[in-house]
Order: sequence, then structure tokens, then C-alpha cells
Amino acid sequence: MSNLLLIDGTALVFRGYYALPPLKTSQDIPVNAVLGFFNILVQLLLDRKPEYFAICFDRSEPTHRKIEYPEYKANRKKAPDDLYTQITLVRKILNDAKINYIDSPGFEADDIIATLSKNADKLNIQIYSQDFDLMQLISKNITVLKPNKSPQKYEEIDLHKFQEKYQILPSQVADYKGLAGDSSDNIPGVPGVGQKTATKLILEYQNLENILDNTDKIKGSLSQKLSDNKELAILSKKLASLHFNVPNLDYTKFSCDNIEYQKLTDDISELELKTLTKKIQNLQDTLNKNITVNTQESLF
Repeated sequence: MSNLLLIDGTALVFRGYYALPPLKTSQDIPVNAVLGFFNILVQLLLDRKPEYFAICFDRSEPTHRKIEYPEYKANRKKAPDDLYTQITLVRKILNDAKINYIDSPGFEADDIIATLSKNADKLNIQIYSQDFDLMQLISKNITVLKPNKSPQKYEEIDLHKFQEKYQILPSQVADYKGLAGDSSDNIPGVPGVGQKTATKLILEYQNLENILDNTDKIKGSLSQKLSDNKELAILSKKLASLHFNVPNLDYTKFSCDNIEYQKLTDDISELELKTLTKKIQNLQDTLNKNITVNTQESLF
């Protein structure tokens, strides 16, 4: 079975930026996020050796969630200016080297990843992201590669690990956030309902709708909190739910053999990131060898 690697590109640029100290070229161009981004990307591709991969980005204009709930993510601080300039630079390099990256008006990177996962449901899929929302997608053939403190290290979370850690099912993540909210995205949830209570309710009633339909059976002040904040809970679940309808996505266009390594090396060399050019050569050798092996196997 072929492998598809899906990467939360916006988060990866942020991770690259904060993983390294400030770094500039001799022309005073900031490049620490660029270096961090491509260091992690190259290592991911070397580790996973996917047949297909795509890097998914957020866009600057309002998403469907922001339009419906203007306070969505309103608590986030503006990123540093030199980070924004490097996001543009990363996109330019990806475009020059024909490395597969995607964004879509009105949708977040999470929605693109969700739609591609649905469209490629016959493949083994790995998702590189630390976003809890994407844990909704974990299944028998989908795992999440969750970054840890070391920039190029991650934990692979499968269905068993997820249930062991969180108790609930991946499909219940949006129900969980409908109750407990999510401070990082400014999703309100039900005031006074924390993580433990949300988990307990979901284990007993399976989903948010069943919980709200049975508030008369829930004891104490919790019943009143749920009744008083029913609409807020439903909105919170909607905000946390992934969209599977991003248009014009075809994973078969995202083959690893599309990469123009010479152009990638030229762009990286121009930014004076010499150590990265050696890693790119190693990546080219490894993936080309992998493509050859897979082609030979398909003949038998």
C-alpha cells in the first residue's frame, strides 16, 4: 500500500522559526525559519519515504470559521514581521522547486489535510502536526506524527495510543471541544466544564447531542450549565469539526518524483545555507532509490 505524508506547513514554519536563534544572510535576509522548515521537511521525507506528500498552508483571509464566529483565534498574538517575510520566502522556494504545497480560500490547512485524507482513504497516511484537531482523523490507516521538544523528533500516534492517552475516540474530539473548549483557538466550550468532566460525559453519552438531550439525567449544577449553554456548545463543536469538502484536491498529483532538486539547491545556496544543500542531495539519492525499488516491485 502506498504512503501519503501530509504536513501542516504553517505550523512547520512557526516551529522552524522558534527552533533556531535569529539567523541572517550576508544580505541581511532573515532565514532561521527557512532553515528550520527545510531541515525538518528533509528529515521527515528521509524518515517516511512517502510516494506522495503535500504541505498544507493557512491563508491570510478569513476562513469559514472566522466568518461564523469572529472571536475564533482572536486571542492569538501577531507573529513577528521577520516570520511573515520568511513564510513568503518558504512558499517561493517550494514553488520554484515544484514541491507540493496547497492552500484554499476560506479553509484552514487542517481542512485540506482532512479532505486529502478522505480522498486517499486506500493509502497509508501520516499527518505531521501537533494540532489536536487533526487527531480526529486517526484511524486504522491514518496516524499523526506529533512533534516533541526536539525540532526533528516526533511521536507517532495511532488509534491504540490515542485511546490509551485520551480515553475517547478520535471521532469524539469535536464533541470534547464542544464541552471543554480550546483556549488556543479561542473556542469557548461550556463555561465551567473542564477536560475531565468533558471526557466523563462523552464516555457515558458518546456525543454532544446525546449529552444535551439528557441534561435532565445529569446531576447538580452541571445540568444547568449544559442547559444554559446549549447553543454555545453546538457552536464550539462546529468550530472544532474538520471540513472534508475542500475543492480541487487530487493526491495523485503530489508525487515525490516531481521535486526539482537542482532548483531547490540553487535557492537554498543563494540563502547561504550550505549545510542544508548536503541534506538535499542525500534526500534526492534516497527518494530516487526508493522510487526505483517501488517501480521494480510493481512489475511483479
